[in-house]
Amino acid sequence: MYTRLLILPIFLAAVMTISSCSVFKFAKIYTSSEPGSGQLHGDIYKKDLTSYRIGNLGDNWKWVNIDYGDLFYTNNKKTSAITVNSSCGPNKAKYSLSALAGSLLVGVKGKKLIERELIKVDEEDALFSLYDAKFEGDDIKLATVVFKKGQCVYDFSYLNINNEFDTYLKEFVKFISEFRVLD
Repeated sequence: MYTRLLILPIFLAAVMTISSCSVFKFAKIYTSSEPGSGQLHGDIYKKDLTSYRIGNLGDNWKWVNIDYGDLFYTNNKKTSAITVNSSCGPNKAKYSLSALAGSLLVGVKGKKLIERELIKVDEEDALFSLYDAKFEGDDIKLATVVFKKGQCVYDFSYLNINNEFDTYLKEFVKFISEFRVLD
């Protein structure tokens, strides 16, 4: 469906294949089907077909420079990660939010949908999904958000591998609430 939206499954597959549960280690192998061509300047991310302002994650989070995808952050404990990705083009936004959300987790095994609700991101409908999963004996919680604006699809993920999901969930929600697509 969307090659760009296959980022999260590849990312999560990397989590499953690494014996150590260090978010920092698999941040280096976080990949997308297309190279990241954008640049982050302060709180503005720009690439060919879109630019956007991101929210503030505060001192608990560190931006990790990656070769693929848009943005990747890890918390200071290296137990959580937040990602932001965008994909733009004439056919990108023709799918439903539900189909887009489902495509983020293609190939991920052991997932259990806990909650799904419609929220607003940048004044547009967005789909928030919360999952439990188990990877190599570790309990994982994962939240994803997908929304469309213009010819672009934006997706966010928050992953925690150390039973501290609720600790950082408020920061993730605040980060998303401050997200704005720029003209």
